[in-house]
Amino acid sequence: MANLLKTISDPVIRDLFGVSGKELQEIRSEIAGLQLGELIIKSQDLSGLGLMGKKYKKIKVSHLI
Repeated sequence: MANLLKTISDPVIRDLFGVSGKELQEIRSEIAGLQLGELIIKSQDLSGLGLMGKKYKKIKVSHLI
């Protein structure tokens, strides 16, 4: 996963997730810790309105269609 982090720049993460500062570093850390079959998606919860929760979710998948 370390190679993946080299290809994802901070501006890309900021644009995709709408984060900066501590949240940006948190997402970078989560990306670094992803295991086989895990991915991070932008959360569709109320966090987009700044009300609660994280702006991303880590999920585990068994297959992609």
